[in-house]
Amino acid sequence: DNSRFWSWEVALTASGVGAAAGVVLGPLFAWTLLRNAPLWRAIGETAFASAIGYGLSLAVGGMALPAGLYVVGNIAAPLVFPVLAALRLRHEVNKSRRLAGSST
Repeated sequence: DNSRFWSWEVALTASGVGAAAGVVLGPLFAWTLLRNAPLWRAIGETAFASAIGYGLSLAVGGMALPAGLYVVGNIAAPLVFPVLAALRLRHEVNKSRRLAGSST
């Protein structure tokens, strides 16, 4: 049954939630967590993390989760993974700035 693994309704819902979250979280991340990060990394790494989160939620959710939790996972994972990516990038940028400051 492929309908449990893939559904246009779930994909469209997750896309809509992701777009709405991006409108809110994008500027919030840019001005708080990623102020000193290069723009290409701030956009690219968080977008890549969102895609990975959605892909993992499809793969894992289709095999192991009940239908209701599957939908929640498809919405939550693309929101959680970019937050983790932004926090990781902020830590990396701050660490490299500290190292650059200590060598002068």
